[in-house]
Amino acid sequence: MKHLIARFAFFYLLTTVFGLSLLSAQASQSELPMSQFNFQGFVPESRHERGRDEPADLIRLAVDPDLEWVLHRVIDRYQENSQRPFRIHVGHHQQVEDFLDDGEVFDIIISGRMRDAHQFVRRGLATESRVWAVGRVALWAPLETVRSTSVLRLQNQAIGLPPATSPYHQAALDILERHEMLEEMQPRLQEVSPFQNYFELIRTREIPIGFLPYQRTVEGGVAQQRAVLKMQANHHAPIIHAATLMRAGQNREEVALFWAHLFGPATASILREAGLD
Repeated sequence: MKHLIARFAFFYLLTTVFGLSLLSAQASQSELPMSQFNFQGFVPESRHERGRDEPADLIRLAVDPDLEWVLHRVIDRYQENSQRPFRIHVGHHQQVEDFLDDGEVFDIIISGRMRDAHQFVRRGLATESRVWAVGRVALWAPLETVRSTSVLRLQNQAIGLPPATSPYHQAALDILERHEMLEEMQPRLQEVSPFQNYFELIRTREIPIGFLPYQRTVEGGVAQQRAVLKMQANHHAPIIHAATLMRAGQNREEVALFWAHLFGPATASILREAGLD
């Protein structure tokens, strides 16, 4: 019981952190229901409350933290023509697995890694997993002009890394290794936790330079600054984000329509604008 309470507490905190970030970025831009703080963040306190008073056409989603902002934009666009209610859980793969083990039900899961998505199909929990987007890495140093990884040698302070649960963590290590800098920079590497607002840590110079998802710099409005470098995609293993259609949603018309939207031209445009391939 203590483990379950702790898990929900962690999830609520994580949802709140990302929800606040989203609210700040979009509060003046959209009045759609999906833009309202915590609209998607409801987590039932017990199994007995799951499904209680929920609309029959509720679309139940789980999304990796690195993709939450992008998914909000996709849902906003969808809501322009189809006013369906959504519930969204934010968590990395193991957290989503834990929710499934606890009896939570999802119609669609947006995963940070394709290999994680394939596990749902192999276990018989899903009918299909498809490539949804390919991630890119940014190197951001607010006080520098960043033209290459050589900027790392201009400082002797911490170099930020995303949480180990994020595929962008390993991608950053791949980049350093490719540039023969991993051993040299190892003592300076500082991994942040999922509880921390990594973007703000760099923006406020608490961590003076760091690798992070490129879409996060787009969200924060700094992607076009000289302090941000979009790393070449071939300098790390591909970051393949996946969408998975769960068995719980395979025969639901409202889920099928949103599934088609996830792979339609409107979503493709949003992904490009967000800096994803």
